[in-house]
Amino acid sequence: MSHIPEQLRGLYVISDDTLTPNETIIEQITEALQGGATIVQLRNKKGTLEEIKSLSITIQELCHKHNALFILNDKIDLAIELGVDGLHIGKSDHHRFEEIRKEFKGVLGVSCYNSIDMAKDFERLGADYAAFGSFFHSATKPNSNVIEMNILKTAQEELNIPVCAIGGINLENVDQILEYKPQMVSVINDIWTAKDIQEKAQNYTNHLEGKNMKLSIALEWFLNPDHLPIVAGIQTGKYKDVGLDIDLIEPEEHYDGFDLLEKGQIDIHINEPLHLFEHHFDGIKSLGCYFETHGGVMIRQSSVEKLRNNEPIRITTPASNPITNTIGFEILKRYADKEGFALEKENVDFIETDFYHIKNMKEQDFDGAWLCFYNFEGIEAEHEGFENLFVDQRISPYPNFSALELMTSEETLNEKREAIDKFIAVTNEMTRYCQKNSEFAKTVFYDYSKQEKSELMDKIIDDTLERFEYLKSDATRWRELADFLDELDIVKLDNTAYDKIW
Repeated sequence: MSHIPEQLRGLYVISDDTLTPNETIIEQITEALQGGATIVQLRNKKGTLEEIKSLSITIQELCHKHNALFILNDKIDLAIELGVDGLHIGKSDHHRFEEIRKEFKGVLGVSCYNSIDMAKDFERLGADYAAFGSFFHSATKPNSNVIEMNILKTAQEELNIPVCAIGGINLENVDQILEYKPQMVSVINDIWTAKDIQEKAQNYTNHLEGKNMKLSIALEWFLNPDHLPIVAGIQTGKYKDVGLDIDLIEPEEHYDGFDLLEKGQIDIHINEPLHLFEHHFDGIKSLGCYFETHGGVMIRQSSVEKLRNNEPIRITTPASNPITNTIGFEILKRYADKEGFALEKENVDFIETDFYHIKNMKEQDFDGAWLCFYNFEGIEAEHEGFENLFVDQRISPYPNFSALELMTSEETLNEKREAIDKFIAVTNEMTRYCQKNSEFAKTVFYDYSKQEKSELMDKIIDDTLERFEYLKSDATRWRELADFLDELDIVKLDNTAYDKIW
């Protein structure tokens, strides 16, 4: 052909004598087309010539209704007679290629297996696309040789015609193929054995057409129940259903995600809104808050009098630095001012340890713990009967920031808006489902995290579920927090910089 049609891209489905029998083939192909298949090949090795002719006419009409291409496999004379959209030939007809090209005016595709040189020769002789494979073990052709995927990269570099990948491809491995960007991906077994062919075809279409649909997400710390809606979306395949490939990253340090986000090495970062301001950079964008709990400083009950008497106290914390220590002290100071007792900064010593707050207070005789979240430490203290005073925003007048905000960059948002919109929609759906199905939420968390099931973790999950909310960007939500940080000389954002975040 002088002009290669635009349909030579996307999902290329091929019929099979066993999987698409004559009794159901039209219905099956209709579903595949409705799911987004752009090319349909009729590969019929057992039917009579009249049966294949009748099917070809019907299927080509069906394809045209869906703006798709119809390709006939091997039946050269019939393809010429009917003037079908396309013809695909294998090695048994390679020797006739020049003759076929002269007689057949439609799209002419050729199987090149594992040979770039062969593909170059056929391109020179007029082939419209080249197919390579198998790339995985194929149930349809179990004796096919499995070849290296790197041939797809070479084909893209050395050929000027579209490339089709074939052989053993399914939704579990298709992303490996897509790394090499073939124009077409051919599927047989995985499509026709699906309970819902249209849905399966749509899943492939989402993968194939979903440019920039892979999202890398850096967590704020280690994986925990605060991330349950996202874990549920991964475990149930809901993100994959809309063409998303989600990669969750646990950072080595609490603030690593901001650096990665600014450098464009991740797409989304999860962290407390406090750090949205503390680690602000030009172009950072809020996608919204999906979780909020109570948080602050936990004082063991036996040390409350020491606090009130302005005696020296030791506070365990996973992060001791000038900023977090200033905020921790301010929370206690505001509580002291409200209650009418004095508290001096030099009497509060923040000591960096880890996140095992209750354990540290019990075993190392700390007076308190800073950076406590009620849905974790509050629940754990209740579970263990550990008496304490939880100094949070309910008893100390400061703006809450014990929440999780999703953040991206302006560049990533512009580049991957469709993917991010889908991510938000699925995450909201999973939030709703987890809240209505707590046992499901526990199961997916334990399965994904590989943590051993425990009564304490069950209680933490139950409390956490109540604190999830739908993701929605809100410019007013953290205004008071920004003013609080400004007042403490921690972060000073002018109104323009603040407004640009949302």
